[in-house]
Amino acid sequence: RERNGLVEGDVHGEEATVPREGIVLEEGLEEIKGIWIPVTFHILGREEGTEEKAVLRTSYDVEIRSGSSIRRVIFRKEYDKPGRYSEDFYIHYGPGYYTLKLILTVKKETSKGGTYNKRYETQWDINYNVNYYDGLEFLVLGPILIVSVMVLFCRKGGERRIDNDGEGRSG
Repeated sequence: RERNGLVEGDVHGEEATVPREGIVLEEGLEEIKGIWIPVTFHILGREEGTEEKAVLRTSYDVEIRSGSSIRRVIFRKEYDKPGRYSEDFYIHYGPGYYTLKLILTVKKETSKGGTYNKRYETQWDINYNVNYYDGLEFLVLGPILIVSVMVLFCRKGGERRIDNDGEGRSG
């Protein structure tokens, strides 16, 4: 059985079924080269007609952290419905090996004035620009080499001056 592009058994093991609510990260984000990190995830919500009638509004807050610290939030956005989303974010801590945590908080507001939250999370490891300095030698040596070649080919022979008055001296 397939739901939202996911097959039963792909989420929590072979015997598991696709959860009715939660967040699933797409695979393929182990090594990142470049500045922006693309991430695609599925927010799973309850099917139509299964939610309580007392719920007025449901919001889905997605947060990506470096590790588990609340102070190292890299990305945060609120969505109003389940679905598949692709976002790009930037790690401003520099190149390195990171364990990123993807957190979904489902907030429901009821007609009685109350709210309740459910939290789902998953994590994955990435290598973010760990070979950051590969190619740096070309950025440094390239311009030096080009200027050296230009100086060699563009040198004039001797110190000859041509002046406008024809007398051999400038003035």
